[in-house]
Order: sequence, then C-alpha cells, then structure tokens
Amino acid sequence: DLITGIIAPKSNMASHPNAKKIETLLASPHLADHLASVHEEMGKIIALEGYHDFPDLAPTVLSAGGKKLRALFPYLFGQMIGVKGSAVTAMGAICEIIHAATLLHDDVIDESGLRRKQPTANRSWGNKRVILYGDYLFSSALKRLVAINNNGLFSLVSETIRKLSVGEILQMQLERNLACTEEQILTVLRLKTASLFTCSISSMGYVGGGEKYLHQLSAFGEAFGCLFQICDDLADYFIPESQSGKPRYSDFRNGVPTLPLVFLLKQLKDTDKERLRQIFENPMEQESGMKTIADLMEKVKLRDEMRVVILEPYREKCRQILSELPQSEATAEVDRILASVELV
Repeated sequence: DLITGIIAPKSNMASHPNAKKIETLLASPHLADHLASVHEEMGKIIALEGYHDFPDLAPTVLSAGGKKLRALFPYLFGQMIGVKGSAVTAMGAICEIIHAATLLHDDVIDESGLRRKQPTANRSWGNKRVILYGDYLFSSALKRLVAINNNGLFSLVSETIRKLSVGEILQMQLERNLACTEEQILTVLRLKTASLFTCSISSMGYVGGGEKYLHQLSAFGEAFGCLFQICDDLADYFIPESQSGKPRYSDFRNGVPTLPLVFLLKQLKDTDKERLRQIFENPMEQESGMKTIADLMEKVKLRDEMRVVILEPYREKCRQILSELPQSEATAEVDRILASVELV
C-alpha cells in the first residue's frame, strides 16, 4: 500500500508518555463503539470514488496508532451536556482527519528521517506527495463539514486550521532562538496543539442546545491542550525513547525552544546560560552537549519545578472547569483521562 508508513508511523498519542495509561482508560465498550462509528465516518469522508489510480487512504488513516482523543472528546462532552446526533460522530471524524493532515505536513517541516524506528512520510515517499496527501485530507474534512450546514461549526473549524498554520509559522520564527519568552512559546503551544483540542470539545457548544456551555468547553480544551503538550515537551528531556516512542532531545536537536528550556534558562547563572546558548544555537555542539543539558536540568530540579509550577495548575484549571459542567459518568471518564496525563 502506497500510503502505509505515511500516516501510521507518526501518531501524537502513540509517542505521548501516557499512551498506555490512556489506552487502558478508553477500553470501555461504549467508547470503543463510538470510535468504531468515528472510524466508519472517517472512511466515508476520505473515500474518493471515480479515481481508480488514487490510493485508498482510509485503511492506513484508521489503523494509525494512538487513542484519538480528539475523536472521543466530542462524544464525552456531548454526553455531559446532552448533545447527541450525527454531528457528534462527524466532528470526531473531522478533527481526527485534520490531525492526521497536520502530522503529514509536520513530517516535511521537521525534516524527520525516523520516528519510532520507522521511516517518516517524507523519507519514504518524498515531500511533494506527502504535502498533497495532507492537503487532500484537509479538503476532505472541510467538505464533510459543509454538509453539516452549521455556520458556527464551519467558522470554528476554519479558524482552527488557520491557527494551526499560524502556530507552525511562529514556531519556525523561534527556531534556535533562546531569547524567546515564555509567553511566545505558550502562544505557539495554544495555536499548534490546544486549538484542535478546543475545536474538538467546543464543537459541542454549537449543536443541539449546548450553547450555554460554550465558554466552559472552550476553556477546558485550551487548558487540556496546554497540559498535554507541555507534558510531551518535558518527556523529550526526561523520558527514554523506549518509553516515549521518540528519540530523546528531539526538540533540542531540531532547534525548537520549548518551556523546559525557557524555565532552565531562567534559573541558570550567566556562565551556564552562555554554555546552554552555545549548544542550542550550534548543531555541531549538540551531541557532545546533551549530557551538559541533562546535568543542568537535574541541578535545578527542573522536572519537579515544572510539575508544580506548570502541569498541576493546568490540571487543576481543567478540574475546576469540569466542576462547572453537568456531572455524569462522562465527566468522571474525562477526569480519569485528565489524571493520566502526567510526566511519568
């Protein structure tokens, strides 16, 4: 299959440090049934009839690893606030397809050769083909969205795709720049990761009478997305490849400044700051400098510091928002997912 290896090797959830925990939490039959419905819907959205030479994307998109939280959240939050109907399944599928498209484009932008010891999309099939497949997924998702005939949802999803693009551009501008601020990095994080979680969850505020909960849904999506991504950024420095599924120090090697680096920089003396900048800004020094980075992070107890100062406040914000929503088994399931997102 021409597409095998384009989508399947790269799954955000599969590389997340809490993937196994989340997989266990999502094993309940009703969630599995919903995912099966989403998968069926995704297959219909991606299918292209009349072009016999066009490869069938559906099998590999649907078999890609990960637990598809963006597909599950419309269902869980819809259950919470009493929203039902075909739009719940459709929005889960649309968000998951958009996520798959961003992964394809990320392969090209990151110039990655391997992920989880498998060739990445651009290495296997070339940049041109991967970009066009990503574009096809985006357009397929938007075509299905139009069929829902909901202006609020169309505005939400189109603005989310815009944010994803802006976030990627802003991150590129920050490459190998340790002069960037915490707020600049958080802005990129909100745009690149949290925006799609927000879209997935807040979409239920646009259908079936869920409008009165729109503020809480949007706020939870952003807070959860930030928690999820910051945990992943920390894992890049503290979790071995055998556990996280991706090479350690990937962000550092690619010149991507994330919150762990910004927090580290703030706590270092001038001589250590200068050494950190030299290693980060000069790829030739990175391999020999990795132990220095690890030692500096251990010296300032960065892992514990960020858990207290960043991760737990975001988790508590999510819990506070959940307390403002109707309480049900779905609320408890989301809280269990929330508890599983941590730096192990």
